[in-house]
This record gives sequence, C-alpha cells and structure tokens, in this order.
Amino acid sequence: MSEVINALGKITLNRWYCIDYLRNTAKFGAATIAEEVNQVPIGTKLIIDLRSHLPILEPFNIPAPARTDFFAETVSSLAVYLRPEQNIVLQFSGGLDSSFLLATIQQTGVSFMALHFVLADEARSSEAEIAIQAGEDLNVPVFVGRGERTYTAARTAFRLSEPTNSPWEVFPLSDDPANRSSFYNEQLSIVGLDRALFISGHGGDDVFVQNPPRTLGYDAFRRAGLPGMLRDLARLSTLKSEPLWKNCLASLANLGRSKAKSNLPVWLAELGTPPYRWNEHHLLNAWDPRSAKYSHCRAILAGNIEGPTLTDGPIRTVHPMLFQPMVAGVIGEPISNLFDEHFDRLPLRSNLAKHSPIRTAWRRTKRSSSDFAFRFLNQNQRQITEALECGPLSTCLGVDQRWLNEEISYNGNVGLNDNGSLIMDMLRLSMFIEPFADKIH
Repeated sequence: MSEVINALGKITLNRWYCIDYLRNTAKFGAATIAEEVNQVPIGTKLIIDLRSHLPILEPFNIPAPARTDFFAETVSSLAVYLRPEQNIVLQFSGGLDSSFLLATIQQTGVSFMALHFVLADEARSSEAEIAIQAGEDLNVPVFVGRGERTYTAARTAFRLSEPTNSPWEVFPLSDDPANRSSFYNEQLSIVGLDRALFISGHGGDDVFVQNPPRTLGYDAFRRAGLPGMLRDLARLSTLKSEPLWKNCLASLANLGRSKAKSNLPVWLAELGTPPYRWNEHHLLNAWDPRSAKYSHCRAILAGNIEGPTLTDGPIRTVHPMLFQPMVAGVIGEPISNLFDEHFDRLPLRSNLAKHSPIRTAWRRTKRSSSDFAFRFLNQNQRQITEALECGPLSTCLGVDQRWLNEEISYNGNVGLNDNGSLIMDMLRLSMFIEPFADKIH
C-alpha cells in the first residue's frame, strides 16, 4: 500500500472507508484508505478481459457446504503442513479452539510443544490450571510460561515503525504497533528457542460462532416463519439466560427496519450513510445486512484479516481454525444449527467429542474478567488524546472533541463502556493514516 501511495504522490482520504471501519460495518471489498486505489479483496481473483481490457473480480471456488468431519480434515491438513517443521509451538489457552488443535496435532504424530503463556498484565486472570488439566486428558504436557513484559505501560507516542496495509494490522499494545514480534519473541525466550512456527486458535470463535447474535430471529423468520423464529429465540434465550420476551421484541423491531440497528455516538452517526451495500465483499452479497448470517460471514472475513500472520523470519504463524475446510463446512449452515439450549459452537464440540476424550468439548467456561484494556487506557490517556485530536482522522471526520475527551477520561478512569472499543479503533485508524498524512490532499 505504501509503495502505491508514494508512487501516486497525493491521495484523497477515503471517508467512507474510515467511517465504515469506526462503525464496525466494514465490508472488506476493494476500497482502500485512498480513493484512488482499489485492492483485490481476500478470497478473490483479478481477471483482465483481453478484449475490453477491463478488470473483473471473481471469487475463488469454495466447495459447497457439507457435513464436514472437521477433526479428520484438520488432521489431514496439519499433517501435510507441519511435517517439514522442527520447532512447533501451540499457543494453548485450554479453551475449546486450542483444545481442538491440541487433539488434532497429536494425531499427526509430529513433535510439538503446548505453551500456555500468561501475560504479566493478565496474571490474575490466568487459566493455567484448566489448560494443564486439558493437556492431561490427552497425556500431553502443557508448559506454563509467565511473561515479564508489561504491555499496558505508558507510551511516549503512538507511531508505526513502518506503514501497514490496513488498520486491522495495527496493534497499539505492541512495542511496535506495526507488528507483534515482541509478543512472540517473549514466548520464544521462555521456551528456549530462537525460531518457531506458532499455531493458534485464532478465528475459531468467528467461524463457529461463540456468541450467537440476537439477529438470528430475522433468519429464522425468513426461513420458517413466526413459529421458527420463536423456537430459535427460545433456545438462544436459554443459552444466554436472557428473557425470551426481550429477544422477541428486538427481533420484531429488526424485521421492521430497513437496515441493521446501530448504537453510535452522535458525531459518528451524523457523518452520513455510504451507498447501500457499498464496498461489499462477494461473500456478503447473498445475505441481508439485518441477518445473523451476514454478521457471521462478516466475522469470518474480519478474522482472516485481523489475525497476526507472519510468514517468514524466525517467527511464523498459522491459524488452522480459518483453514478452508473449516469455513466451507459452516458457511452455508443456518446459525440455528450452530448452537442449542446448552452449548454454542455445537459442530466443533460434537466433532471433538467424537474423536477425543478431552473434557473441554462439553465444558462451558467464562474467562475471568481482565482489566487489561482498562489499564492500557488509564496509562495512556494523554498520549491517546494527543494522537486523536491533532491527526488527519480528526480533520477528515470532524471528531467531536468534547465527546472524545469525556470518553477517554471515562474509559481510562472509571471503567470500560461501549465506546472503549471505539476509542481503540480510532487509535488504530489514526496510526494507520499518520504515515500518509503528507500525501493527503
């Protein structure tokens, strides 16, 4: 991206790209931060028509959805992928996704280490005992490593060492927000290695829907009418321990709207609305934006883009939960098939239980609350304010300065509210834009 922008000399900041990112409505199409530059979206190929010389975007072939044996597919994929490797480290939290990977990697027969890494900032919310117990179910020793680096400490400024290709690749909590190498370097040091392939469960929550969205009432109504909607909402309400009537009212309101509901601060809501279904990835075209399936597909796209993917050097990463067989196995499934009254991520749980004795398959856990983000905001209020008040993002969007100061103060001193994640997204987007500031018209 930076090479293209430098070649152009001057660019026009794409307001809709910024607005969609901050509203959490990005649709992962061809648009970029520069109005003059488009990209080939993930999972898409670019074809040049030789007669018209016009570019055509087409999706790659994705197998038709099927009742996939996720366990067998993952073992087969990992066996090919991992056999040439020597230093393999599984980032093992002890949760469902990493337990699934622990069981599948074990079946490949390769040598690997299961590492439960405890950040110094999150020592009080560690689940080390749960991780060790899960390893014992499969007779796999789990190494518990405790970090010393403090990622919530105050920064002198928020700047990238080099430009990134998107705001999703900016990590404010890292020593260098342009990459996460310090996070992995600390783990390498703990396990006594100078290079490794790290395997993570990133994306599993997105693919198998850890938290079924309440908008599934829309999907159920379109598929099976009012009885189907009531049936699915009753199961969801039991799973979430919520009143059924509240979810019914929310679903009926969603059915009556022309677009998905949002709860945005006034200044962000008043920036206008991009053209309907602007910049939409082909994977989203088949679904109404009000539907749970639209949210599901969008989360899968976000998971692919947000994952810290390193492909060369001493540190490399891979995220098997985002492998094509996993995505293809659920992409066409109604959300109602992915949970019941007692468990979310039902296909993954049942598949793991079928192939492995690990008890994580049917264990419901809720990780202890962490004050990680709160402490980061608390330690960096002044620096975040300075980064957001004076940058090109504020100029382009006309950020309400009073709102900004009040929200940074509240989330950094009192506690996190719904705008806490928005503040962090604003910081990521501001840092992403900053290297190009002198190129913007």
